[in-house]
Amino acid sequence: MAEERVPQGAMFSLGSADKTFAEYNLYLAPIKFYNKDTRYKAVIKNHELVAIVGRTFRLLPNEVVVNIAKNISDKIGAVPFAEKNVVLNKRSSRVFASYILPDREDIIGNDKVHPGFTLQNSIDATLAFSCSGFTYRSLCRNGVMLGYKRLVRYYRKHTTGFEVEEDKIEKIVENTLKDTEQVLRQYAIMAQEKLTEDIARNIAKLSKPMVPEYIKVKKHEVVEFDSTKTVWDVYNDITAAIWHNAKIDIDAKKGRFDFLHKIIPLPLV
Repeated sequence: MAEERVPQGAMFSLGSADKTFAEYNLYLAPIKFYNKDTRYKAVIKNHELVAIVGRTFRLLPNEVVVNIAKNISDKIGAVPFAEKNVVLNKRSSRVFASYILPDREDIIGNDKVHPGFTLQNSIDATLAFSCSGFTYRSLCRNGVMLGYKRLVRYYRKHTTGFEVEEDKIEKIVENTLKDTEQVLRQYAIMAQEKLTEDIARNIAKLSKPMVPEYIKVKKHEVVEFDSTKTVWDVYNDITAAIWHNAKIDIDAKKGRFDFLHKIIPLPLV
Protein backbone atom coordinates (compact mmCIF):
# COMPACT_ATOMS: atom_id res chain seq x y z
CA MET A 1 0.00 0.00 0.00
CA ALA A 2 1.47 3.31 -1.09
CA GLU A 3 2.33 5.72 1.71
CA GLU A 4 0.18 8.85 1.62
CA ARG A 5 2.29 11.96 1.39
CA VAL A 6 1.57 15.06 3.42
CA PRO A 7 1.29 18.12 1.14
CA GLN A 8 4.20 20.52 1.46
CA GLY A 9 3.96 24.25 2.01
CA ALA A 10 2.21 26.55 4.48
CA MET A 11 -0.75 24.39 5.43
CA PHE A 12 -1.66 26.36 8.57
CA SER A 13 -1.98 30.10 8.96
CA LEU A 14 -3.69 32.60 11.24
CA GLY A 15 -6.57 34.87 10.36
CA SER A 16 -7.09 38.40 11.66
CA ALA A 17 -6.53 38.47 15.42
CA ASP A 18 -9.05 39.78 17.91
CA LYS A 19 -7.31 42.78 19.48
CA THR A 20 -9.77 43.35 22.33
CA PHE A 21 -7.04 42.69 24.89
CA ALA A 22 -4.10 44.11 22.97
CA GLU A 23 -3.14 46.25 25.99
CA TYR A 24 -2.14 42.98 27.71
CA ASN A 25 -0.30 41.72 24.61
CA LEU A 26 -2.97 39.02 24.44
CA TYR A 27 -4.67 37.97 21.20
CA LEU A 28 -7.08 35.36 19.91
CA ALA A 29 -6.66 34.45 16.25
CA PRO A 30 -8.56 31.95 14.06
CA ILE A 31 -6.50 29.07 12.71
CA LYS A 32 -6.79 28.41 8.98
CA PHE A 33 -5.94 25.26 7.04
CA TYR A 34 -5.02 26.01 3.45
CA ASN A 35 -6.65 29.39 4.00
CA LYS A 36 -9.93 27.84 5.12
CA ASP A 37 -11.40 28.41 8.57
CA THR A 38 -11.13 25.60 11.10
CA ARG A 39 -12.90 25.02 14.43
CA TYR A 40 -9.88 26.27 16.34
CA LYS A 41 -8.25 29.47 17.51
CA ALA A 42 -4.78 30.33 18.76
CA VAL A 43 -4.19 32.15 22.04
CA ILE A 44 -1.11 34.34 21.69
CA LYS A 45 0.57 36.16 24.58
CA ASN A 46 3.71 38.28 24.23
CA HIS A 47 4.21 36.98 20.68
CA GLU A 48 4.19 33.34 21.83
CA LEU A 49 1.62 30.62 21.24
CA VAL A 50 -0.06 29.81 24.56
CA ALA A 51 -2.75 27.35 23.49
CA ILE A 52 -4.98 26.11 20.71
CA VAL A 53 -8.63 26.35 21.78
CA GLY A 54 -12.09 25.78 20.34
CA ARG A 55 -13.82 28.50 18.37
CA THR A 56 -16.35 29.13 21.17
CA PHE A 57 -13.57 29.95 23.66
CA ARG A 58 -13.95 33.34 25.35
CA LEU A 59 -10.75 35.00 26.49
CA LEU A 60 -10.36 36.70 29.89
CA PRO A 61 -6.91 38.15 30.68
CA ASN A 62 -5.39 37.10 33.97
CA GLU A 63 -4.59 40.76 34.62
CA VAL A 64 -8.32 41.57 34.59
CA VAL A 65 -8.98 38.86 37.18
CA VAL A 66 -6.21 40.23 39.41
CA ASN A 67 -7.77 43.70 39.21
CA ILE A 68 -11.22 42.34 40.04
CA ALA A 69 -9.84 40.51 43.07
CA LYS A 70 -8.13 43.68 44.30
CA ASN A 71 -11.24 45.84 43.77
CA ILE A 72 -13.43 43.41 45.69
CA SER A 73 -10.92 42.99 48.50
CA ASP A 74 -10.76 46.78 48.94
CA LYS A 75 -14.55 46.91 49.23
CA ILE A 76 -14.91 44.12 51.78
CA GLY A 77 -11.81 44.85 53.87
CA ALA A 78 -9.74 41.88 52.75
CA VAL A 79 -5.96 42.13 52.38
CA PRO A 80 -3.21 40.17 50.60
CA PHE A 81 -2.16 37.24 52.78
CA ALA A 82 1.47 37.96 51.87
CA GLU A 83 3.54 40.38 49.83
CA LYS A 84 3.17 38.11 46.81
CA ASN A 85 -0.47 37.09 46.96
CA VAL A 86 -0.82 36.75 43.18
CA VAL A 87 0.78 33.59 41.81
CA LEU A 88 1.20 32.37 38.24
CA ASN A 89 2.03 28.85 37.17
CA LYS A 90 5.27 28.10 35.32
CA ARG A 91 3.71 28.79 31.92
CA SER A 92 2.10 32.02 33.18
CA SER A 93 -1.18 30.75 31.75
CA ARG A 94 -2.98 30.37 35.10
CA VAL A 95 -3.35 32.90 37.89
CA PHE A 96 -4.38 32.60 41.55
CA ALA A 97 -5.07 35.79 43.54
CA SER A 98 -5.66 35.17 47.25
CA TYR A 99 -6.84 37.48 50.03
CA ILE A 100 -7.73 37.05 53.71
CA LEU A 101 -9.84 38.87 56.30
CA PRO A 102 -7.27 40.33 58.75
CA ASP A 103 -9.83 41.05 61.49
CA ARG A 104 -11.40 37.61 61.35
CA GLU A 105 -9.40 34.81 62.92
CA ASP A 106 -9.90 31.67 64.95
CA ILE A 107 -7.44 30.41 67.53
CA ILE A 108 -7.01 26.71 66.82
CA GLY A 109 -4.50 25.08 69.12
CA ASN A 110 -1.78 27.73 69.28
CA ASP A 111 -2.45 28.96 65.77
CA LYS A 112 -4.23 31.97 64.35
CA VAL A 113 -6.09 31.00 61.19
CA HIS A 114 -7.74 33.50 58.84
CA PRO A 115 -10.51 32.82 56.30
CA GLY A 116 -9.99 34.04 52.77
CA PHE A 117 -10.77 33.57 49.11
CA THR A 118 -8.98 32.92 45.83
CA LEU A 119 -9.98 34.13 42.39
CA GLN A 120 -8.45 31.93 39.71
CA ASN A 121 -8.39 31.95 35.95
CA SER A 122 -6.55 30.71 32.88
CA ILE A 123 -5.96 31.98 29.36
CA ASP A 124 -5.39 28.50 27.93
CA ALA A 125 -8.76 26.84 28.74
CA THR A 126 -7.22 24.60 31.41
CA LEU A 127 -8.91 26.33 34.36
CA ALA A 128 -12.31 27.98 34.60
CA PHE A 129 -12.72 31.44 36.06
CA SER A 130 -13.77 30.67 39.62
CA CYS A 131 -13.79 31.71 43.26
CA SER A 132 -12.86 29.25 46.00
CA GLY A 133 -12.05 29.22 49.70
CA PHE A 134 -8.61 29.89 51.15
CA THR A 135 -7.26 29.74 54.71
CA TYR A 136 -4.04 31.19 56.08
CA ARG A 137 -2.19 30.04 59.19
CA SER A 138 -0.19 32.91 60.68
CA LEU A 139 2.29 30.87 62.74
CA CYS A 140 3.84 28.98 59.82
CA ARG A 141 2.76 31.46 57.16
CA ASN A 142 1.20 28.80 55.01
CA GLY A 143 -1.97 28.93 53.00
CA VAL A 144 -4.38 26.17 52.07
CA MET A 145 -6.34 26.16 48.83
CA LEU A 146 -9.77 24.67 49.41
CA GLY A 147 -10.87 23.02 46.21
CA TYR A 148 -14.08 21.42 47.48
CA LYS A 149 -16.95 21.72 45.06
CA ARG A 150 -19.15 23.27 47.72
CA LEU A 151 -16.49 25.92 48.32
CA VAL A 152 -16.14 26.78 44.64
CA ARG A 153 -18.95 29.30 44.67
CA TYR A 154 -18.37 30.74 41.23
CA TYR A 155 -17.32 28.55 38.32
CA ARG A 156 -17.54 29.79 34.74
CA LYS A 157 -16.00 28.09 31.74
CA HIS A 158 -14.61 30.30 29.00
CA THR A 159 -17.26 29.56 26.41
CA THR A 160 -20.35 31.03 24.74
CA GLY A 161 -22.25 33.31 27.11
CA PHE A 162 -19.25 33.85 29.38
CA GLU A 163 -19.45 37.24 31.10
CA VAL A 164 -17.78 38.84 34.09
CA GLU A 165 -19.92 41.06 36.32
CA GLU A 166 -17.95 42.41 39.26
CA ASP A 167 -21.01 43.10 41.46
CA LYS A 168 -22.12 39.48 41.18
CA ILE A 169 -18.62 38.22 41.84
CA GLU A 170 -18.43 40.37 44.98
CA LYS A 171 -21.52 38.63 46.38
CA ILE A 172 -20.03 35.26 45.49
CA VAL A 173 -16.83 36.19 47.33
CA GLU A 174 -18.83 37.16 50.42
CA ASN A 175 -20.65 33.82 50.38
CA THR A 176 -17.38 31.98 49.86
CA LEU A 177 -15.94 33.70 52.93
CA LYS A 178 -18.94 32.59 54.99
CA ASP A 179 -18.36 29.00 53.89
CA THR A 180 -14.65 29.32 54.63
CA GLU A 181 -15.43 30.48 58.18
CA GLN A 182 -17.33 27.22 58.52
CA VAL A 183 -14.10 25.46 57.58
CA LEU A 184 -12.39 27.12 60.55
CA ARG A 185 -14.96 25.48 62.82
CA GLN A 186 -14.13 22.18 61.15
CA TYR A 187 -10.45 22.82 61.85
CA ALA A 188 -11.31 23.21 65.55
CA ILE A 189 -12.85 19.72 65.53
CA MET A 190 -9.69 18.32 63.92
CA ALA A 191 -7.65 19.86 66.77
CA GLN A 192 -9.60 17.66 69.22
CA GLU A 193 -9.26 14.43 67.24
CA LYS A 194 -6.26 12.14 67.71
CA LEU A 195 -4.33 10.59 64.86
CA THR A 196 -5.65 7.08 64.24
CA GLU A 197 -4.24 4.13 62.36
CA ASP A 198 -6.82 4.57 59.60
CA ILE A 199 -5.78 8.16 59.04
CA ALA A 200 -2.09 7.23 59.22
CA ARG A 201 -2.75 4.54 56.61
CA ASN A 202 -4.23 7.19 54.32
CA ILE A 203 -1.27 9.51 54.91
CA ALA A 204 1.04 6.69 53.80
CA LYS A 205 -0.41 7.09 50.29
CA LEU A 206 1.29 10.47 49.97
CA SER A 207 4.75 10.98 48.50
CA LYS A 208 7.50 10.63 51.10
CA PRO A 209 8.41 14.35 51.44
CA MET A 210 4.83 15.09 52.47
CA VAL A 211 4.60 12.46 55.20
CA PRO A 212 5.34 13.86 58.72
CA GLU A 213 8.33 12.30 60.48
CA TYR A 214 6.14 10.90 63.28
CA ILE A 215 4.41 8.60 60.78
CA LYS A 216 6.92 5.91 59.80
CA VAL A 217 6.19 4.46 56.39
CA LYS A 218 7.77 1.70 54.31
CA LYS A 219 6.58 1.07 50.76
CA HIS A 220 3.45 3.12 51.47
CA GLU A 221 2.61 0.96 54.49
CA VAL A 222 2.48 2.35 58.03
CA VAL A 223 5.19 0.96 60.31
CA GLU A 224 4.37 3.10 63.34
CA PHE A 225 2.85 6.48 64.22
CA ASP A 226 2.58 8.89 67.15
CA SER A 227 -0.96 8.59 68.47
CA THR A 228 -0.53 11.68 70.68
CA LYS A 229 -0.65 13.88 67.58
CA THR A 230 -3.97 15.41 66.52
CA VAL A 231 -5.46 15.37 63.04
CA TRP A 232 -4.89 19.14 63.05
CA ASP A 233 -1.16 18.59 63.72
CA VAL A 234 -0.94 16.22 60.77
CA TYR A 235 -3.00 18.44 58.48
CA ASN A 236 -0.87 21.49 59.29
CA ASP A 237 2.42 19.70 58.82
CA ILE A 238 1.37 18.35 55.44
CA THR A 239 -0.12 21.63 54.18
CA ALA A 240 3.03 23.47 55.30
CA ALA A 241 5.19 20.95 53.39
CA ILE A 242 3.11 21.58 50.28
CA TRP A 243 2.93 25.36 50.60
CA HIS A 244 6.62 25.92 51.30
CA ASN A 245 7.94 23.50 48.68
CA ALA A 246 9.85 25.80 46.34
CA LYS A 247 10.45 22.99 43.83
CA ILE A 248 6.83 22.81 42.66
CA ASP A 249 4.65 25.49 41.09
CA ILE A 250 1.14 26.52 42.08
CA ASP A 251 -0.47 23.94 39.77
CA ALA A 252 1.32 21.11 41.54
CA LYS A 253 0.51 22.57 44.95
CA LYS A 254 -3.17 22.83 44.10
CA GLY A 255 -3.16 19.21 42.94
CA ARG A 256 -1.56 18.07 46.20
CA PHE A 257 -4.08 20.03 48.28
CA ASP A 258 -6.92 18.42 46.33
CA PHE A 259 -5.47 14.94 46.96
CA LEU A 260 -4.88 15.71 50.65
CA HIS A 261 -8.52 16.69 51.10
CA LYS A 262 -9.55 13.34 49.69
CA ILE A 263 -7.56 11.37 52.25
CA ILE A 264 -8.22 13.76 55.15
CA PRO A 265 -11.75 15.03 54.48
CA LEU A 266 -12.87 17.88 56.70
CA PRO A 267 -15.39 16.79 59.35
CA LEU A 268 -18.98 17.99 59.14
CA VAL A 269 -20.21 20.45 61.78
